[in-house]
Amino acid sequence: MDIFEEAFSELGIEGITFGDDNVLTCELSRQEDGRDIVLSLSAYRDHQEMSLRLSVTTQNTLPDNVPGDWVVEFGERAIEPFRGGFGIGVLPECRNVTVYRNIIISGKPKGFIKEAVGELIEAAEEWDLKLYNLNQANAGAGKPGAGNPSQPGKPQPGGAATRRPMMPGQRG
Repeated sequence: MDIFEEAFSELGIEGITFGDDNVLTCELSRQEDGRDIVLSLSAYRDHQEMSLRLSVTTQNTLPDNVPGDWVVEFGERAIEPFRGGFGIGVLPECRNVTVYRNIIISGKPKGFIKEAVGELIEAAEEWDLKLYNLNQANAGAGKPGAGNPSQPGKPQPGGAATRRPMMPGQRG
């Protein structure tokens, strides 16, 4: 087990290994308020920089019709890496939102990776819920291009869900 796998072992995933391409991926899923929450966690280990590039991608997609205030909030979050925070974006091959962070792992205290991944998961869950609600609002208004809500026809109770961050390997 190398230093990267040791750092990731803090997450409690057994048998965790990076592939020959130095990439690790896993699916995070649980159900909350009748809504399936599925996120994709990816990590790239860089031996030269002794860093991990972490990303968590949402299940719900960006709809065609996005309100201006939503775009502004998204844009404000996108520049957070300049301030030491995590970034946000949309990968070219999909319309799912991805939150990401690059961290140097040498010299970090025990639990640092778990905390960093937990923050990314929580942020991805928040954005996934925003996408879900936005898609539901678009579908309810009969707007075309309403995206891909995770549970069409199952409105969110009270219009919002209570978040409970999940960790890799956790279900339900």
